[in-house]
Amino acid sequence: MARTSGRKGRPWRRCVAEVKRRSQICWICNDAIDMDLEFPHPESFSVDHLVPLSQLDEDDPRRVDPDYCAPAHLSCNSSRQDKSVTELAATREVEPLATSRDWLS
Repeated sequence: MARTSGRKGRPWRRCVAEVKRRSQICWICNDAIDMDLEFPHPESFSVDHLVPLSQLDEDDPRRVDPDYCAPAHLSCNSSRQDKSVTELAATREVEPLATSRDWLS
């Protein structure tokens, strides 16, 4: 299989355009992404690979497939590092739902 041109070639630009078209909500923190902010602003748009690049071969087509990518703030994407989606979900703290009464007593 031929090597991809990485994050500089046409397939990557198409992937970025498709991810931007699909959503402008960060999949990690669920906040809106300000599309007017430019790199390297921490709240700027970035494409996050759902399968970390460290776990993919250099010629893996998932590197440029929009189905394996999601929009994220640059800071959220950077803080995720190379955690998988399940590892990320396990580290999130979920606050208990506020209810009108104590249903467990």
